[in-house]
Amino acid sequence: MANDLTGTTLGKYQIIERLGRGGMADVYRAFQPLLERYVAVKVMHTNLTEDEDFITRFKREAQIVGSLRHPNIVQVIDFDIHDGEYFMVMEYVQGDTLKAMLKRRGALQIGEALDIAAKLADALAYAHSKGMIHRDIKPANVLMDKNGSPILSDFGIAHLSDVSGLTSTGMTVGTPSYMSPEAGRGEKVDERTDIYSLGIVLYEMLTGTVPFDADTPYAVIMKHINDPLPMPRQFGASLPAFVEKVVLKALAKNREDRYQVAAEFRSAIDKALEQLQNEPTSSATATNPVATVIGTQIAQPTSSVTPRRISPVAILAIVALLLFLVGGAYLLSRPPAAAPPPTQPSVAIVPTITATTLAVVQPTATEKSTIASTATQTPQTTTATRTEMPVIGTPSASGQDIALATQIRNLLIRGSTGDAMDKVNSLLKVNPQSYDLIVLHGQINIETGQENANQALKDAQAALKLDPARPEAYVLLGQYYQFGFSYDKSEDIVATNKKAIEYYNQAEQKGGSDYYIFWLRARSNSTINDYIGADNNVSTKAIADDLEKAASLNPQDDRFFVFRGNYYASLDETDLALQSYDRALALNANIDVHRQIAEVYIRLGHPENALKYYKGQINDKRETNIDYIAQGAYVAWRSNDLETATEWADLALSLEPKATSATYVKGLIAFDNQMYDEALKFFDQVAQTKPDTYSFPFLNGDFGHHIQYERGLTLVELGKQQEAINAFSMAIKDNPYWVEALVERAKLYRQLGKIDEARADLRAALDLTSSDKNNTRRDEILALLKQLNAPAPEASETP
Repeated sequence: MANDLTGTTLGKYQIIERLGRGGMADVYRAFQPLLERYVAVKVMHTNLTEDEDFITRFKREAQIVGSLRHPNIVQVIDFDIHDGEYFMVMEYVQGDTLKAMLKRRGALQIGEALDIAAKLADALAYAHSKGMIHRDIKPANVLMDKNGSPILSDFGIAHLSDVSGLTSTGMTVGTPSYMSPEAGRGEKVDERTDIYSLGIVLYEMLTGTVPFDADTPYAVIMKHINDPLPMPRQFGASLPAFVEKVVLKALAKNREDRYQVAAEFRSAIDKALEQLQNEPTSSATATNPVATVIGTQIAQPTSSVTPRRISPVAILAIVALLLFLVGGAYLLSRPPAAAPPPTQPSVAIVPTITATTLAVVQPTATEKSTIASTATQTPQTTTATRTEMPVIGTPSASGQDIALATQIRNLLIRGSTGDAMDKVNSLLKVNPQSYDLIVLHGQINIETGQENANQALKDAQAALKLDPARPEAYVLLGQYYQFGFSYDKSEDIVATNKKAIEYYNQAEQKGGSDYYIFWLRARSNSTINDYIGADNNVSTKAIADDLEKAASLNPQDDRFFVFRGNYYASLDETDLALQSYDRALALNANIDVHRQIAEVYIRLGHPENALKYYKGQINDKRETNIDYIAQGAYVAWRSNDLETATEWADLALSLEPKATSATYVKGLIAFDNQMYDEALKFFDQVAQTKPDTYSFPFLNGDFGHHIQYERGLTLVELGKQQEAINAFSMAIKDNPYWVEALVERAKLYRQLGKIDEARADLRAALDLTSSDKNNTRRDEILALLKQLNAPAPEASETP
């Protein structure tokens, strides 16, 4: 491999400058002309790429890392081979590394340090859930973007070096100053190793130094294994003890004594942020005493947590609640007053439906710290957010009810159903007759899928015995019938959803007033409609009424608004559909409802209104999802923006040469440009594949497309009438009610002198347009019928 690739071209990337060198790869800043963006290119060293085993692992690791999608993990865009060079392409993050920032500033403010650590713990929790261990967490591998948010890099590289033979016997991968004791001993590592390394990073951010230093790397490793940890507070006595405790637990020598999962570490950081902001003399923006001693310039923290005033009564309530929980005596009181409605968007509350029903949204660290702080306030001082809801629809709830529900909801939002179950089970051991705990237990069982539905039913029945007057158990019963069954027949689906509706009705009668009672009832009614149809629109009205009642409660849940949008789109209530989708995007900018929005605008004849969503995602956010890019190419084509359509179709095909939807769009573009031979090649290529590889969501009859119809139009332009007739016939066979295909075939029959066949097609098309409000198509067909009596134009079949 050349020493420096600067000035060369590597595949689609123009190498601009080398940013750094490592033991496995060189990293370059490069430019990708097609998308007019800068990227980071990591080129593997030649001595590694000569090892076939390494290449196999490199490809596998690149695929896994490329699937990671998290705002605090560097996005892998591409990996490829060019002239024997194996390289990985990542987003280019402009800004310092955390290492450079710490070198420049020293210790950070406490809130800032905790916020950065929380976001990195978020990233680790997500990566660990995908089976990825980082193995080399350190400030040099944390990039700080222009907004001050940390981006974790080099996932998978450490693993590659571990399996590539680069390390000698008895040695492990990692950086000594951040290496866990078990990694230092050469033992097998797991996610708790990453937690230890992140703990060292947090220690350094709070104190301005790493805990262990020595003359040799080996000596540093031995200190991690054997030496007691220097207490962080020795660097600044004003460092809160509750912050120090978080660090100490993360840095326990024995991995069994640490946080066992990154989500648990993140939760502890959230609680520390909460306590920090509620301290009478400090806040999340409090100056770190260590930073003051060092004398560095203190920047504002990246966290947007805002200090709140808490009354003495509220403080006493918080202390009492904490002591109560620590003591293990958990008693859930009956609700004295209703929680106020949400006042601003925050994080998504999870309606208790099966985990496979809807995707969950990961909250940011700042949002989670806000949740944590409000969860401990008394009902009088609580500002309800998306997670500050009673357990299932209680008309009112105590502070303890809300706090517990919030904790469990947060775990479910993160997908940590195991942690949620552990927490509830531990509390049930202390208070096995708690109505609220039993219902929460049932909720978690419903979340974890049909295999646990029977336990959810038992929980609902047990709660009903304790208090049949409360609504929560009835909602749980509704969920059991709605989501807890494997269906074999449509009658089963209808019957179980009707049963669910009965229980939702009872929950409402018992005083339940949370939005998701009405949402879930609307879902059940919608499911019934799908199978047996609405009875005089009664069910349709019931669905609309429930959706509007739920919407009137101001839910801060993007998934509700996606469902509401989909429902109204199915009724051609376009204004309400678009309003719902826009509301969903306002609550969660990362959800994918652009397809639904595009469908509505295309039907309205204004696809250009949808194109802006795709431009923002593909151009600004550098989307690399091939199907999404192909969708965008189609929307651009539909908007007559052939330049953008071509660019995006080419991009999709560069990422996946067999991307059928993109190939289809290329055919449409070629046809519009009167490049009929090229268009036919594209269409023929698509015709050889199965429709399910391209028809969803736009390239189907609903939007006027059929690959044989497209081929027929192209063959007409090429003068190949009989082949065109055959293509149109195949399209009509798939859809006998397609007026345009019938008309096009009739025109060809007339050209070939087959008047009877032409008349039959036109009569069929005329019958199909009998109910059209617009007479334009009928008039055109009638005009063609009149022409059948005139001499046909000469047929000229091109061989």
